[in-house]
Amino acid sequence: NQWDSLPGTYLQRQIDPSMRADGTSQGVFTNTQNTLSISLSKLFTLPIARPSSYSYPLPLEIASGLSFKGYWQTMNPRGKLRMGMNVNCDIGVMLHIGIDYDILRKAVCREFYCGLSVKDALGTKVVWLHSPTDYQEKVDRTEYFGISYCDKTGILGAAWTVTVAGERSYATAFHGGIEAQYWGMVAFRAGLSDKTPTIGVGISYKKYCLDYAFSFDDLAYSPLRLSLGYAF
Repeated sequence: NQWDSLPGTYLQRQIDPSMRADGTSQGVFTNTQNTLSISLSKLFTLPIARPSSYSYPLPLEIASGLSFKGYWQTMNPRGKLRMGMNVNCDIGVMLHIGIDYDILRKAVCREFYCGLSVKDALGTKVVWLHSPTDYQEKVDRTEYFGISYCDKTGILGAAWTVTVAGERSYATAFHGGIEAQYWGMVAFRAGLSDKTPTIGVGISYKKYCLDYAFSFDDLAYSPLRLSLGYAF
C-alpha cells in the first residue's frame, strides 16, 4: 500500500506498533527485491594441553565465516520505475571449547560455544537509480552475540543445550532457550525471543532433519516456522 506519510524508519515501525500506518492508503505499487550471496568459511582445530593423567586432549575449534551480498530492488510508484542497489558483507566467528571427555563414547560430553557476527558490516548505502533526488538509503549494521552450554552426559535421559544470546541494532534485544534431545533423534525446545515465548520440536534421522517452531507473537507475519534439512 502507498501512504501519504509514515513516521520513523521501517525498522522503528516494526518495533513500535504505534508508529504503523492507520487509515486508508492512497494507492498501491509493486516492490520486487532480489539478493545474491556468496559465503566462505573456515574451521581451525587446536588441541588443549592437559595433564598426562587425563590422557585425552580436549578440542579447541575456531570457525570463521565471510559472506558477500549483492542486493537490488525495483518498485514503480505512480508508474515510474525506481531501482535500488547495494553491496555488503556479513562476518562471523565462533569458538568451541570442550571441557569434559567421555572415554566410553570417545567423544566430548560437555562443551561451550561462543559466537559473534556482524550483519551488513561495510556500512554502505542503497543507491537508487532513476531517482530525481539522487536518494540514498543507509543500511544499518546489526550485531549478534551469544553463548551455549551443551551437556551430553544423559541427565534425565537427554542431551541438554542452554543458550543465551543478544541482538543489537536500533536497540538491544536478548534471547534465551533450552533444548532437550532424546535418543539422538527427537528434540524439544522452549525459550524467549525478546520477551516473546517460543516453543519447538525437531526430528532427525541419519542425514535428514525436520523442525517445527511456534512464536507467541501477535505482530509477526507468520508465527510458524517449518524447515527441512539435509546434511552433506
